[in-house]
Amino acid sequence: MPFLPSGPTEIVGTVPASRIQRAMQAASGSALSDVVARAVVRIVEAHIGQHLPLERVAAGSGSRAVERMLEDRNGAGSLLLASEALCVHSVLERPYLAGRVDRLQPVATCVSVPYLLVRAPAAMDCSVGSAGHGGRSTALARGLAETMPSGSDRSPCREVTFNGGAAALQALLGGQVAMAVLPRALAGPWIDRGELEAVPLPPAVPGLPAMGWFGVFAPPGWPAARVGALGDALRAGFSDPLQQAWLERQGLAALPEPGAALAARIRQERAALRRP
Repeated sequence: MPFLPSGPTEIVGTVPASRIQRAMQAASGSALSDVVARAVVRIVEAHIGQHLPLERVAAGSGSRAVERMLEDRNGAGSLLLASEALCVHSVLERPYLAGRVDRLQPVATCVSVPYLLVRAPAAMDCSVGSAGHGGRSTALARGLAETMPSGSDRSPCREVTFNGGAAALQALLGGQVAMAVLPRALAGPWIDRGELEAVPLPPAVPGLPAMGWFGVFAPPGWPAARVGALGDALRAGFSDPLQQAWLERQGLAALPEPGAALAARIRQERAALRRP
């Protein structure tokens, strides 16, 4: 279980417990998303002094969760945990989502998901597997395939998309691809056993970091002071050394940033991917 700070409930009175009714997790079903969602919920619960139900909303790559947030007539009943997959990649694939996602208020960045370029020791060709359609892994793998030299048979390097990180990992282990861009949390055990090796991930897309991230968002109706107070609480929780050590053991890293930094991160990553 994640480490939970036991400090005072600093935000009680600023964010009334009755106003936060649930946390929603976009794109549920991912093991990494589940780990981060549990940590976020436990930290928020420790600060508001009440149980916070977690609702997993998977339909539509997170768009349904955004709609639920915007439909909340109370203006403050829900928090949303979302990643770059929704806020950056899905928005660029489906531009109509931008007007909806950007109405939400960024509260804090919480966790980063480092990506590695992983290969089988005996790999000969130049195929790069990715962990899903349209996400960070795909963007990095596609950029690498366009810039890396040809394989030993002089065939051009190619990006191969699989349905999720587990499928990409199995394809790499089975010799279907020579390399794959995978989260450290997923590939770490095979790297530790020497079955796969991590190689430096060269810059694949200018301005795009080799990591994913998870952040928390509030509905449009929250006052700025309330958003800031909850952001402070989340950043305090994810800044704790024991919490950070627990995340490191999961192959993740704490990334406690304020809401303004999360908003800037989203803008910068969208701009990087829009470049020709």
